[in-house]
Amino acid sequence: MAGSERGKPGGISALITIIDEHKPALRYDFRHYLGLSLDKVILDPTHWGVVRDYVLEIARETGSHLYANAAGWTLAGSQADVANILLSEWYYNVNRAEKSEPVDLPKPWVMSAKSDVTPNERQQIEARLKQYSMFA
Repeated sequence: MAGSERGKPGGISALITIIDEHKPALRYDFRHYLGLSLDKVILDPTHWGVVRDYVLEIARETGSHLYANAAGWTLAGSQADVANILLSEWYYNVNRAEKSEPVDLPKPWVMSAKSDVTPNERQQIEARLKQYSMFA
């Protein structure tokens, strides 16, 4: 069967692609979370099913380097890390001196300066929120 007739790669082929695309992150995560060497584990073909399970679980771990790579983050950070960053930033900004600059703590993700709405659209949205808000 020709390659074009096979469809999307799955199973071991997809796993090899993930490992190739994220090898440094997976090397770190295997050592950090499992105490194993990725390079040694993948040499034994009888371990591929286990490797697949490990990779799937590591991908769900928000503090893993694999998760950070897949999400496009610049740093790895668990859900607790992210919550801590956001809470700390909020606290500093709520309690800062009136004329001081807002605190913007480093975050694992890249914040885009590009706005998805025009200034006119933003003004209309804010006016509508004020119309319905009990806090306005």
